[in-house]
Amino acid sequence: MNTVLQIAQPAWLAGFIAARALPRDDAGRLSEVLALAAANVARGTGGPFAAAVYDEATGERLACAVNVVVPQRCSLAHAETMALALAQQALAARGIAVSGPLRRAAARQVLADYAAGGGRVYNGAVHNGIRDHG
Repeated sequence: MNTVLQIAQPAWLAGFIAARALPRDDAGRLSEVLALAAANVARGTGGPFAAAVYDEATGERLACAVNVVVPQRCSLAHAETMALALAQQALAARGIAVSGPLRRAAARQVLADYAAGGGRVYNGAVHNGIRDHG
């Protein structure tokens, strides 16, 4: 019986984010998330969904993630849950409080709400390919 769970984001993600300037406002953050979702589809590494967590006070990018449910064979690997988990690890926090409005494109619902911490979550999807990925 397997007792270890590992869920990896695509190898290209870190370089993609490192090459981008830090977004300064909500529109820029949502644009970044939509670019991630589009890149995930274009590169064939997962579904057309992405999410990011930014520190509300400083604007720091805490985490970004894309949907990797199918390639990782794990129903927990939705972009928003991955971004929240990665932000939680980055902050070494017990949880993340989602404050401010959740942004969404298309009809993607955020499935998780976490307590204790601080940040703003941006969740987006590109329309191209949504039907193919539920």
